[in-house]
Amino acid sequence: MKAVLTGFLLAATLTLAGCGVAYQQQRSEILKSASAESFGPPPPADYRSIGEAFFKRLLKDPDSAKFEWVVGPRHEAIQPEFASPHAIPVWVTAVRINSKNSFGGYTGFDPFALAWKNGKIVAYTTENTGGGLGFWQNVQ
Repeated sequence: MKAVLTGFLLAATLTLAGCGVAYQQQRSEILKSASAESFGPPPPADYRSIGEAFFKRLLKDPDSAKFEWVVGPRHEAIQPEFASPHAIPVWVTAVRINSKNSFGGYTGFDPFALAWKNGKIVAYTTENTGGGLGFWQNVQ
């Protein structure tokens, strides 16, 4: 039984690693050779206020939020779902957010990023501010 479990875990690890390699290769290719049309139109001019309103819906104390926009709109390719070998071209904006927690204290600035397609937010991540490496949550 232990050998079966070990074999299963090894197979799952190799499968996920393979997806990661395929995704990184596809991401690199998209960023090198995709046409501007592949990314669609850039985010709207008021992307900051739209982004802040989006993140405030996720916070415990939205009125306490302080935003520092660190990366303006730029091309990126992200994974459309966890462990997907595919990459999709999007625009990305990055922000750092400091807000209060349940105890009323500020938590410090944490990095977030928004993925935009055709002028709308399609995904966000809390893991890094670009590089396509974070786990992206799709927005429905």
